[in-house]
Amino acid sequence: MTNAKAFGSVLAGIRKERGYSSAHQFFKSIGGSKTLGLAFMSYWDMERGKKLPKSWRIKSGISALGIGRHSAGARELVRA
Repeated sequence: MTNAKAFGSVLAGIRKERGYSSAHQFFKSIGGSKTLGLAFMSYWDMERGKKLPKSWRIKSGISALGIGRHSAGARELVRA
């Protein structure tokens, strides 16, 4: 599995665990591009394993998902 695929799989899994059934529902509910600093298609590409986020965007994504910076999920995202 490529790094982008692994990251996307972890990202989608955390999103679902947090109660968001779709990437679009999550993106809209957190304030979209104002919160994450990227367009929905870019976020969706990450979930589908098509690309990785810039390193400086990971913090905002972790925060938007509502998980702690030092949580198991955050560590898993960073490792992926």
